[in-house]
This record gives sequence, C-alpha cells and structure tokens, in this order.
Amino acid sequence: ADVRDAIGRLCVGRRRCVVDAGSLGVGCSSVDKEAQVLTVRWTCRSDSQPRSELALGGELPVLPLRTEQAVIVDAAGKRVRLVGVNWPGGHNWQYVPVGLDKAPLREIPRLIRVLGFNFVRLTFSTDMVVANPVVPDHAVAANPELRGLRALEVFDRAVSELEHQGLVIGVDNHMHDADWCCNDNDCNGFWFSKRYSTEDWVGMWRTVARRYRAARGVVLFGLKNEPRKVCRGRAWNQADGAVCSPDFTAADEDGDGCVQA
Repeated sequence: ADVRDAIGRLCVGRRRCVVDAGSLGVGCSSVDKEAQVLTVRWTCRSDSQPRSELALGGELPVLPLRTEQAVIVDAAGKRVRLVGVNWPGGHNWQYVPVGLDKAPLREIPRLIRVLGFNFVRLTFSTDMVVANPVVPDHAVAANPELRGLRALEVFDRAVSELEHQGLVIGVDNHMHDADWCCNDNDCNGFWFSKRYSTEDWVGMWRTVARRYRAARGVVLFGLKNEPRKVCRGRAWNQADGAVCSPDFTAADEDGDGCVQA
C-alpha cells in the first residue's frame, strides 16, 4: 500500500515523474532490495477529449487493392503507396508476435500507425499453424487476457488490432521450423523440408487462407520467405542440434554439399 500511495503522490496528474528507491518508503519489505523490480502501467485521461484520436484507430483503404501496371490502387482507382514494416516473432519458438511480453497488444499497431506505416508483414511458421500450441505465459506477460490461448488465436488478435488501426497486412510463411531465420544450413530453404512435405505445406496454406479470407485487412500472402539453397552442415542457431542434410530433396548435391533452390 505504501508503494501505491508514494507513486500516487509523485505521479498522478503529472506528465512526468521520477521514482527512486528513496521515494518509495518501505516497499516490498519481504523482498531483497537489490532484487526488487517495479512495474507500472500508465492510464492516461483527458477531461476535454476522453478518447484520443489515436485510440479511435484508423481507416483501411477502399478494398480490395489491385495493380494497374506498376501501380497499386484501391477499389476506387486511387493510388496506394505501401509503407511497410516487419512485425516478426510468430515464426519463432514462442509462437507470438514480439513485444507482447512488454506492451499491450493494442499499443503496438497504434505505434506502427503513428510512426507513419500503413502495411505490416506479420510472420509465422509452418510449425505455428500445424501444431497451434498454447502460447507460453511469459511470451504474453503484458497481455494477461492472452494467457491460455493458442498461437493462431493470438495471431487472430494481432490481425484484428492491425485492421483496427487502418493497417493492411501481409501474412508471411517465414520458416517451417519455429526458429530464427535464416541460414543455408537450417533445412528451411524450400517449400518442403525434412519435417513437412509439399502436401503438408499446401495444407497449411489452405488453413491460413480459410482462416483469413474474411479478414478485410489481409491483402497479401507471402507463400515462402527467402527461397534459398539447402546445404549440408549445422545451422548457426543449432549449436547443439541436428546437422542439416539435403537428402530429403531427392536431388544431387553440388561440390559444396548444397542443393540449389
């Protein structure tokens, strides 16, 4: 209670405040002072404008988009210039877009829009779609309402928030394995791999296409990120893992132990 009171005195109603150990009084007396971590979530209010313009979201272009020669236009024929940014993480081993352990989900798309972007590439792995695991609690620590959800459900929420901010989205099959990208030795360079056949990959895309066919903001499917050669050896991110072998490609290796994409 003394910590709450101290922060209230120092910070409530102010645009800026400084909090240090001396101003917090006893604090969490049962915890070693050197190990104490203070987490604060700000709530901003305005008497004259209860809901800010930013909180109201943005407007999507008049969809669907199409091309006229080298120009992208909306359904009304107006030119649309896409200014894009990557929101990675869904393709990694935590199965969620990065930052959900640090900030509320709604704030990340809002910030993307404020920074001037109108297009987001949202990455995922074949693993994420096929396995669709329950996401780890620590990966969504700043969003307790997401705990216990499966990876695709969190992905749905991200797509929805991006749409709410008027951002159009490209969903991108970044990796097969839920891991960092990319390396010639990671066995993820083709549309199939040791773990996933071409039929598995096509089936995965059917799942994604059906799931987001009604999502107005999803305007692009990135079928396979960075097609590249597959080489014999250990990937940079697999210090203790298996060595990649191109045998699954049923093709002859070149002199460097690689099969070209």
